Amino acid sequence: MAMPKSANQNEIGSEVKGWVASFERPQLKSGGDGGNNGGMEKRMDALEKRFDKIETKFDSLQKDFGDVRIQIATLVERVAHLPGKGFIVTATISALALFSALMIFKEKIALLLG
Repeated sequence: MAMPKSANQNEIGSEVKGWVASFERPQLKSGGDGGNNGGMEKRMDALEKRFDKIETKFDSLQKDFGDVRIQIATLVERVAHLPGKGFIVTATISALALFSALMIFKEKIALLLG
């Protein structure tokens, strides 16, 4: 059973169809008379403009990925300085032992302190 398309999917489909339609080419004439470029220059200009936009976006993405690499390196360095599992377990057991000793010997501590 096919699922109904959402409004967003329909919009994307329309954009893709429009983009594909912009690349449809008229048939080039061939034969004598020196030929006809069939609007080739116009299509080349459009492609060059699109390539310039793609190139700009690509440069921007390269810069963004460079920033991401720096941020990942920073995170790796910070994580390396976090306490390990052994330290956390030891600290927790030590704290539990201290509080247990205080509870067990509270009466003797109270008598000692007065």
